[in-house]
Amino acid sequence: MSEGEREELRERVASGAATGEERDRLAVILARAIRERDDAELDAIEALIDELRVLASAGSDRTSCTDALAGALLDAQIRAFERGEAADAWRRLDEIRARLHSGGTPDLLQDRLAAALYNMIRGGELLGDLAMRLAALEELRTRSYRDPSAAACRVALAELLADELARAARTDDPERAGRAVAELEGLHEFDPGVAIAREYARGLREMIAAEFSRPAALLDRLRTLAASFELPSGDPIRVRLAEGLVMAHASALRTDEELLAESLREQLRELCTSARGDVAVNTRAGLRGARARAAIIRAFGQALHDAAVLGLGFEFDGLDSQVGSTTTRAARALSELRLLVDHHETDAELRGQLMSALFQVHRNTIERDDDEAAELLQAEADALLTRDDALQSTDDADPEGRARLLDAPEHATRGRAQRAHRVRAQLRLDHLRMLLATHARAGDRGDWVRAELLLTRARNLVDLADSPLEMVEVLGQMLVNAHVDTGAANDEHSDQRDQHQRARALLLELRELAKAHPHSGALQLHLATALFNAHVNAGRRRASAQADRLLDDLERLHRDHPGLLELRRRLVMAIVNHHGDTLEREDLARASELLDRIRALVGTEDADNHLRMQLAMALGNNLAHVEDPANDEQGQRIINEMRVLAAREDAPDALRTLVLDELSDLFAPRQ
Repeated sequence: MSEGEREELRERVASGAATGEERDRLAVILARAIRERDDAELDAIEALIDELRVLASAGSDRTSCTDALAGALLDAQIRAFERGEAADAWRRLDEIRARLHSGGTPDLLQDRLAAALYNMIRGGELLGDLAMRLAALEELRTRSYRDPSAAACRVALAELLADELARAARTDDPERAGRAVAELEGLHEFDPGVAIAREYARGLREMIAAEFSRPAALLDRLRTLAASFELPSGDPIRVRLAEGLVMAHASALRTDEELLAESLREQLRELCTSARGDVAVNTRAGLRGARARAAIIRAFGQALHDAAVLGLGFEFDGLDSQVGSTTTRAARALSELRLLVDHHETDAELRGQLMSALFQVHRNTIERDDDEAAELLQAEADALLTRDDALQSTDDADPEGRARLLDAPEHATRGRAQRAHRVRAQLRLDHLRMLLATHARAGDRGDWVRAELLLTRARNLVDLADSPLEMVEVLGQMLVNAHVDTGAANDEHSDQRDQHQRARALLLELRELAKAHPHSGALQLHLATALFNAHVNAGRRRASAQADRLLDDLERLHRDHPGLLELRRRLVMAIVNHHGDTLEREDLARASELLDRIRALVGTEDADNHLRMQLAMALGNNLAHVEDPANDEQGQRIINEMRVLAAREDAPDALRTLVLDELSDLFAPRQ
């Protein structure tokens, strides 16, 4: 509607010639104009609210106009909180309350009054105004229990209590949680409607998550709630029941209660079966129901995932009669999860659950030296990644792809897209971790061609510009492993020049990754590890000039990241090695400089026993090159240093043993 048409409509309303439909249309236009105004235009907003007041106070049918006015007052209340003006927020609440008491549209204003009181409670938390919060909460409680028509107030109170339970769970406060759940239970007994039951179910789910009480009793309450109403399969109460069953199932697996876990899985299977079927999603309500049903199916998938990975150690090819119940359960759960993914092929979260299970099972098979099973799992993960890439354009939260046709709210669509992106990123991260383990295994077996192919594939999967940092860090770990493999390959191949060139190329690639992500501690440590390994190899080849350059690189890296203790450990270990090589060359002046540098790095307050162990080793090496330690001033100083290290209260047995061995060897001839 143009500005001229809006002005004409205003004139018709002012003259009294407007119809009820025209008055409602003007009210909607004014409410939208208020929402679109900037916070700096407070006078214009107040003028628009005055117009709405006039519309709401005149005419025979004022429901739509009153609704628009109440919505505008709520919007103004939220703006007042954002400005930190508590008095203005109270003024808006008072006006909504006064209009409720004056009659007209009581049901509508009850909802708005409940929302205003809810905002006052949240606003009190935001502004740190305890008096405001308690006053609004007391009024909300009073209306909830004393006014039979205040159903909206009871729902708002139930939501607050469920939120209180969630906070108590996060802060591990069982007493606070107990008070909240007791009041929530009493509120549900006072008003057993489905809206309050949904909040009660959410609170019970939080209690199960926090493990404040035995899950069996809480699950019984959830089952009772679900049985109290004729609920659609995707109702929030059923979703909360499914989530509670998943958490109780994981707890049963951790405590080796196999029968209980199987019973809980069967209940989830029944919920999942009822959630399947053809679902009409050509309406918003149908679409929401489809998403809720998907949540139940994913809960069952999570239970199968947990059953597959908790208690690993089973064979994939040919279960025999000797395999125990845990083995059989895990194998069957993984197989059922595969079938669930095949049945719901567009659901990215189910694919992510399967990839996570494959990753953890794959890691277990490698630990058991079962290379054949590991290769089968790697091939399955590769196929799953390919399938996910092919379905990447499908919105897993919208099975029929109709969100845009249904004009879904922008923020809701954006939130689902972000969740789908996170799920797929985690799927790719789990797959890359499997490649990391397979690559390391190939290197351990000396299969250099296979290792190189796996590393090349990892490079192709990681987009250095767009991939999450975790994936780049996993690629960095693979580069470190490949760098280590070049040293092992040197011992097996005569063409060492190619291996040295490959090692330099890998080190350069790690430098570029660490430089591109200076805030990633993991990548800095990967680079430090590769520099340390290169330094050790240079020392073995007696390439002293190269060893000096690598040591300088480690020193520079430590200066750039002084807070990384693990990086300092790498540096100290390299200096200790360099110190030993220098002593063998009888370059005592240089050895003395290196020993002083070790002392400086180990002498800080945050130094740990690992660093002190390295210092003790360097002191022992230096002591071995002193002709008469007992009568030499330098020798006496080193002996005293070693004794001080061993005498520390927190000194580990390994450090004391090292010092004792060094000193015993030194004085054994004299004894």
